[in-house]
Amino acid sequence: MEAGLHSLGIRFEDMQVVAQLGSTEAVISAVEQGLGISFVSKLAAAPAIKANRAQLVPTMETFGQSYYLSCYKGRHENQIVKEFVSLVKQN
Repeated sequence: MEAGLHSLGIRFEDMQVVAQLGSTEAVISAVEQGLGISFVSKLAAAPAIKANRAQLVPTMETFGQSYYLSCYKGRHENQIVKEFVSLVKQN
């Protein structure tokens, strides 16, 4: 997120961060309660948007996000795990 803000000329240090919440759902709930604004993925916000509890503001370029996949040690050779990893890599 910091890199995305920086590309827009916004320094993270200049933002007034007043809370850090433990989950995306907690962030969405806080926004629904009128406690501020936030960046979350469209996928995570979809139920709140569909229920008209939150609003998508499509005025910014999206930020890239990295995901990491982990599995139980020794299970990465399992056929189901291999197929899941292949599916994830396609998307």
